[in-house]
Amino acid sequence: MPPSATTTNASSTQVLASMHSDYIHHCSFDIYGRRMATCSGDRFVRVWDLTDNGDWSLVGEWQAHRGSVNMVTWGHPEYGSLIATCGSDHEAKIWEERTNSTSAASRWTAKAQLTEARKAVSCLEFAPRQWGLKLATGSADGCVRIYEAV
Repeated sequence: MPPSATTTNASSTQVLASMHSDYIHHCSFDIYGRRMATCSGDRFVRVWDLTDNGDWSLVGEWQAHRGSVNMVTWGHPEYGSLIATCGSDHEAKIWEERTNSTSAASRWTAKAQLTEARKAVSCLEFAPRQWGLKLATGSADGCVRIYEAV
């Protein structure tokens, strides 16, 4: 059964059946607010698009990590359609969306796997566009690491 969003009249709240099987750890909108990514303890990331009628439609899902996915964030669209994730498996990953010319489906592929952390990576964020394509991560080993695309 496809996920659906419902709106309650009293507060204009949309409730989305996320289809995650564990706690949702983080949600992130893209810069335009028309796409959203969710991540969960179930090891999956899901990507949603806002339709013209205001509903959220699931357009991508994949197992992103070997353990809980702690955070997800969008890169600036100037660098393409990028998502970064981090997890309890001590890794951060950068994913790129590849669209299929013969269908509306997209596929997210791992473009970078950052494995220097000695413990769980708990947070990450892309730098502002004017700083270039950089990603900062924070981990349970007490380190902040800043990566730059070269």
